[in-house]
Amino acid sequence: MRTFGRLLAFFVAIVLTPAVALGDYPERPIKVIFPNQAGSPYHQIVLGVLNLVEDEIPQPVGVQAMPGAGTSAGTRFVLSQPADGYTLLFIHDAVLQTAKFGMLGADIEALEALAQVNRSSPGLYARGDAPYDNLEELVEYANAHPGEVKAGINTGAASHLEMVGLKDALGADLRFVHVGGGGTGFRQALLAGDVDIMHTNPGGAIEELERQGMVKTLAYYGEERHPQLPDTPTMDEQGYETPIVMQLYGYFWIRSDTPEDIKQYWREVLEAALTDPENIANLQEMFGVDIVHVTGDELQELVAERYNARAGFIDEYKIEVQ
Repeated sequence: MRTFGRLLAFFVAIVLTPAVALGDYPERPIKVIFPNQAGSPYHQIVLGVLNLVEDEIPQPVGVQAMPGAGTSAGTRFVLSQPADGYTLLFIHDAVLQTAKFGMLGADIEALEALAQVNRSSPGLYARGDAPYDNLEELVEYANAHPGEVKAGINTGAASHLEMVGLKDALGADLRFVHVGGGGTGFRQALLAGDVDIMHTNPGGAIEELERQGMVKTLAYYGEERHPQLPDTPTMDEQGYETPIVMQLYGYFWIRSDTPEDIKQYWREVLEAALTDPENIANLQEMFGVDIVHVTGDELQELVAERYNARAGFIDEYKIEVQ
């Protein structure tokens, strides 16, 4: 398994490098690259956060969606720009997988997480007529019918590792079926019978399908029950440990060789916005995710832990991108 063994030395070298004076930064507009589809949940989150800080920054901050190649297209663009703090990145743990697959043209150490913004935990959904209503019944049915329970994934993406994590934690005989990206495609595949179970965040279209009895929730992967799923027990409540890879965290990233003064500027701006109780309440209600701000050394340790966990699953299950 690949580790972050070089990460500490890399950051020490940066700290020991004389800091470049902040000066009049920022002197021109700043661009935040979102390396996924516009309109997706995490795209909405970054827009919401930047809306909170726009009055604190003396220059416009725009968000540009740049999807492609499993977050690598937009991330490579950020890495190709000067390390001057005018091009940032916002994306979740999928970039860790992209780095592990060697798709960035650089090691993950080329990026530094400035701030963790949120944690999102999906739920596990089945069709309304499925012969199981919880995880125990799913395991019993899947193991009694080897290869019959089809689990929807987007090969190499976060949903793939979420399902690998579920299979590993449950010890269930699940057959993975590539569906592609996007919640709409997963829902259509489930309703059409192409897959039997799928992961998605609660709320929105899936909530309406559940009200109609077309789908049902088997489990929620958060630490506590989701407000929109008060009757659905968490995975932990059902007696199964939830692997790290089954949750996503959103981060603001910057090139690691950016001057430390500029990094600290962004840490402070984001911390002020993401630790304000009113902002937290509004963001959580608006986007249905947990706002969990972390920064500094603690965040670097968490990112390393999450990278190693995802890399371990990729190696163990020989996951490849298509």
